[in-house]
Amino acid sequence: MISLNSNQSLLPIELLEHIIDNVDISSPDGKQSLITCSYANSTLRVLCQTRIFQDVAVIHGLQYATGESFFDDEQSTGNKFLSLLDRSPHIGSYVRNFTLKAVMLDWQREQSDTICSKDPGFSLYATRPHLQKLQKFTVVAPVFLLWSRFDQRMKSFFHNSIAQVLPEVDFHIIRQVPISVFYNCAALQDLRISHLKSESINTTSSLHTKAKLRVLQVGRESFSSALGRLQECFKLFEPPSSPFDLSQLTELILPDYGYSVADIQFMLGLCSKSLERLDLRLDNHYGTVTLLEFEPVICTDHFAPSTLDPHMLPSIVEAETISPNLGSLHKLRRLAFRATISCLEGRVTSNIPLASVILKTIPNDGPLSEVVLNTLLQNYSVDNLAVFPWSTVVDVLCGNRVWPHLTRVELKFEQMTNIRTVRISPANLADSLDRNDDLNKLRERGLLLYI
Repeated sequence: MISLNSNQSLLPIELLEHIIDNVDISSPDGKQSLITCSYANSTLRVLCQTRIFQDVAVIHGLQYATGESFFDDEQSTGNKFLSLLDRSPHIGSYVRNFTLKAVMLDWQREQSDTICSKDPGFSLYATRPHLQKLQKFTVVAPVFLLWSRFDQRMKSFFHNSIAQVLPEVDFHIIRQVPISVFYNCAALQDLRISHLKSESINTTSSLHTKAKLRVLQVGRESFSSALGRLQECFKLFEPPSSPFDLSQLTELILPDYGYSVADIQFMLGLCSKSLERLDLRLDNHYGTVTLLEFEPVICTDHFAPSTLDPHMLPSIVEAETISPNLGSLHKLRRLAFRATISCLEGRVTSNIPLASVILKTIPNDGPLSEVVLNTLLQNYSVDNLAVFPWSTVVDVLCGNRVWPHLTRVELKFEQMTNIRTVRISPANLADSLDRNDDLNKLRERGLLLYI
């Protein structure tokens, strides 16, 4: 019980912190609960405000016609947050993660009466000095942004006030960020990018300090990436001219559709002695892909529910494969695959068999404890998952190859609906997957988990 009439609480401060940390601040009710609680006394005010302002996202308008300039307009919240910081400067010390959300503006709209990022009075520039304990900066937008279209003042801000000084930078929505932006970023440990751009002028003479990365994401979950462009990007991680040191990298995320096996093996070679977590997109750029095909099947008609026929027996058609080899990753603890199951004109194809091929390359004596399969369903009913041939993966996980530390196998599914993806709930998954005999082998060992 908390005393609301005193600056002292009847609960230990550690317990109060634990309670507040477990409030779901992403929900309106959770946030309102913290706001209400913050009025109780000075102790709770500090604890609740610290939680409320730990993650801050501000909105700024963005207009392509002006060269991708950001605006302080009537729908922006960045200038409102700056006003709050001016009134209560202590709030700035609570912010650890800051997200800049770009909202597309009408091309025909007149912006002459608003402040844009070309102007030194743009609110984001004045906000940054308040955030003395900022750890992570993220840019999000409904479409890809192009670095070359940013105005020079915004480029300088991203370079000098973000990349140069913060440990975590998420620029995954920005295309063609020049490699020199990350020169001498000694504090940088966690970087997420779409891809990098080489520069025609040799600027390596100004490279004095390398960023010792612990987490790296290259690419974005998008069908639009060009294979050649990503190959060019990977070359920029090659020592000694690269501004990045990957010898201490513990997590590598490759979520895109445009990697070759050579690209992946090159990156793994730079971090094989330290890598513990790998998130990998299964893709047909690996070479001749193993496809899983079976007919007849029931595909969703305009994404409507379908009826499952238990007499449909799948078969597997395998072709010669060229897939990544993880044999050098002796510290790998978590391996996540991003896969697809698609139905087109009565034929189902999937790249899930590639996961089994890759799993076979992992050292038996390694510390692998978690395998995750994130699968996108395209015009394919959840009901049909019951007859999907999961044996391709289960036989590897439950076969002669034993990973003594394996404790969980997570299955996650999303359904493609028009241009959006919708997460399928664990309850809906259980209705279908619990009827699959192969998955029962994982369940009996206490490994299987639906997320």
